Amino acid sequence: MAKRISEILIICCFIAAMATGAFFTIQDRDKKYSYYENRTFATMPAFKQEALMDGSYFDRLEAFLTDHAGGRKKMVETKTVMDLDFFHRPVVNDVVVRDDILLSYCAYDVLNTENLPEKVPWITRNLKTVSDSVRDYGGYFCYVAVPPQFYCYADKYPWYMDNWQEYADQAVEMVDKSLTKAGVDFLDMGAVFKESGTLQKESSRVDDHYSISGAFRTYKAIMRKLNQISDADMDVLSDNDVIISKVPNTYLGAYERKLLGLRNLRESLYRLDLKEPLEFTFTVNGVEMDPVVYHVSANKSKKVTYQYYMGGDLPMAVIDTHRPELPSILIYGDSFTDALECILYNSFDKMYTLDMRYYKESTVSAFTKKYGPEYVICVRDYESLTNGEANGGI
Repeated sequence: MAKRISEILIICCFIAAMATGAFFTIQDRDKKYSYYENRTFATMPAFKQEALMDGSYFDRLEAFLTDHAGGRKKMVETKTVMDLDFFHRPVVNDVVVRDDILLSYCAYDVLNTENLPEKVPWITRNLKTVSDSVRDYGGYFCYVAVPPQFYCYADKYPWYMDNWQEYADQAVEMVDKSLTKAGVDFLDMGAVFKESGTLQKESSRVDDHYSISGAFRTYKAIMRKLNQISDADMDVLSDNDVIISKVPNTYLGAYERKLLGLRNLRESLYRLDLKEPLEFTFTVNGVEMDPVVYHVSANKSKKVTYQYYMGGDLPMAVIDTHRPELPSILIYGDSFTDALECILYNSFDKMYTLDMRYYKESTVSAFTKKYGPEYVICVRDYESLTNGEANGGI
């Protein structure tokens, strides 16, 4: 009898545990974004017979249930603590954990140099389409490549891990030759950083992006390049024109976020301001916003992310400095444009920005024909240099 009661209790506890998990999973189903993982949660897949037959429906359902499982956040946190402090794994949550730096994990099968001969001509055709469109109305186009953290700190990876440096070097060399042959202007910021001896100084130890000083050096190189290709004489901000100051809020880099904030390397964000402030108006998707490019809470105890710059990735924005005697510029790309945008607008009448991952109203070429910016630049990091989807744009 006692055995029977024990079996019933065990079954009841199991059912209760399953019911509790199911209840909290249902309660969590509407959450769309994971702050610490910096990614969008999987959504409930629509039921389709063809998806059921090929098995893709169950794959998407499993992803949805995994993302919305009851108590998931606590389980992920517990696993992260164990991996960091108990097992001392070299890679945790796709982050390479070192004593003084957090790096992106470069999986061995993600980037393949054998595909470059196919990718480079394709992206060249896309960029030439934009360049020719801009040139048709008398404007100037330049493709700008910036080195991400994995390249700047390639020597920080353990000897047994890939760091994608070989892929990046080949991609930059092939893109440079292909664009030059096609008559498309190209600027490699990696070469600029190396020449100045600041390759690592311009990058972050906890994030994929460059620092504000790296963005400023990129701004100056771009302005010199635009002056060169257009035979113009635009003023370029110098160190004497600006003030670079530390943001008082604690900075949480992308890789620190992936580790749920459990590894704080105490890196700070910095901002760049003109010594003589410039008035401007700021619109996002046609809606006028507060005229600020740095977004932070007045609460100094609140942590900030890289979205401090420009408020993050914006589909379409315009900064108007109301100086019609100056030219206008369009800058498009991904998050690598954000810090740069906080500086670039100071040298132009209007600065248009596009993120083609989110802006769906037209192509880049159609946008330039409509608004006619004198200068157009596309900024891509080495990893995305040959990726024409979304922000490759035509």
